[in-house]
Amino acid sequence: MKKLHLITLLSVIALIISFFFDKEINKFIFGLNPSFLKSFMLILDNWVTSVVLFLVIPSIILFRKRKKMVFLWITLVLGYLIATVLKVLIVRERPDLALIQEDSFSFPSRHAAVAFSVLPFMLEEKHYWIWILAILIGLSRLILGVHYLSDVIAGGLIGYYVGYSLLRLYKKEIPF
Repeated sequence: MKKLHLITLLSVIALIISFFFDKEINKFIFGLNPSFLKSFMLILDNWVTSVVLFLVIPSIILFRKRKKMVFLWITLVLGYLIATVLKVLIVRERPDLALIQEDSFSFPSRHAAVAFSVLPFMLEEKHYWIWILAILIGLSRLILGVHYLSDVIAGGLIGYYVGYSLLRLYKKEIPF
């Protein structure tokens, strides 16, 4: 638990600091012009890819634990909904450097919220590869220029804690 508190503290500090340097960070990333990564990031950015990586594969892994699988689905929906409501309430414009067109506001990143919401469930199942995918999703949002770093960190925190909370609720065996 102490490790989780430390990670949370560091993430919140990173979030606060990133608010001050968001535009500079985006300009720096665009200045690197990682064009060889952009095609890969466009594939990762696709919602179909996200559904496969964060819904289908985890559901297959948890198929024999159906109640846990249902909690995972609820986690994904809640992470998505919370991020969506916050987007509407906060109304932060997206960066000017976007390579793709997005129709919603920037803060927080729904992609990051969805990707990180699965982490607690998959980590408990010893599927550590999910960390890499969640981080790649966050990076894709930065490299494609559709989010600021603070958007991605906030989305990741929201998603992770929605997942963590629902996993704890699941472990208490509270009936529907």
